[in-house]
Amino acid sequence: MSAIYKRELRSYFGSMYGYIYLAFTLLVIGIYITTHNLLGGTAEMSYTFSDMAFMSIFLIPVLTMRSFAEERRNKTDMFLLSLPIKPVSIVLGKYFAMLSVFAIPVAVLSIFGLVLRLFSKGSALLGSLGASLAAGISYLLLGALLIAVCMLISSLTDSVVIAAIGGFAAVLLLFGMDYLVVIAQYLDVLFAEKAAVLSFVGLIVLLGLFALAAGLLSESALVGMITAAATVIPLSAAFAIWNDAFAGLFAKVLTRLSAFATFSDMTLGAFSLSGLVFFASAIFFSVYLTVLMLERRRWKS
Repeated sequence: MSAIYKRELRSYFGSMYGYIYLAFTLLVIGIYITTHNLLGGTAEMSYTFSDMAFMSIFLIPVLTMRSFAEERRNKTDMFLLSLPIKPVSIVLGKYFAMLSVFAIPVAVLSIFGLVLRLFSKGSALLGSLGASLAAGISYLLLGALLIAVCMLISSLTDSVVIAAIGGFAAVLLLFGMDYLVVIAQYLDVLFAEKAAVLSFVGLIVLLGLFALAAGLLSESALVGMITAAATVIPLSAAFAIWNDAFAGLFAKVLTRLSAFATFSDMTLGAFSLSGLVFFASAIFFSVYLTVLMLERRRWKS
């Protein structure tokens, strides 16, 4: 894994690609800190981190688009797969290399936050350090998840452009989940008598999308149908038995699945074990799927 990690870092910093990414990201960080903190006269970094999280929708697909798509386009993935290296080592080597590049501006942003808090009126060293570290770790976890998702998208195609567009669409979908929560909560209030039915329909659609994704990733309609049956049938049975329990459930599920909502809570001080478990589980699942995609390509070749 270390050889793949070093190879990937050289691919970023052996050319202008990595330097351009870092320069642009640091420029954006400078603009946000100047706008929100220096001109606003505040050491509060939540708005700056939130804006950087929004910019990640555009930055991270650019960072990850080459990870596997370019390997497949240049046929160098066949060389990697022919080596006595496990696919999991290839995936983790690439993943940690991209995470290292992403972590550089995160560290700079966290240091800025620490310095601002130290020189703000009435700021305590321990509290400043804790708030800065919590915000930095939260943003790093969000970026780690988005990198894992975009890396999975890149492993599905041999086009760098399609990988970038697909990664952007996936991250945008995750970002838009917060707005779906607001819409679902509004509909629950507007149609209070039908809230349970609306939640059931929403959950069916969500599970249908999950089954569709399973079928596309496995390239098997049978896998998609089995996944749909294994999820939709128990849900329908539960709805038939506990109808009232479904009221507002769809909005709650979306809230639990929202990476950006969890990030916002952790940045604002609600740094919880449940948030860490959510990010760790989602990252593991995305990386695991990428390993499966690479393993399947290895057997096909």
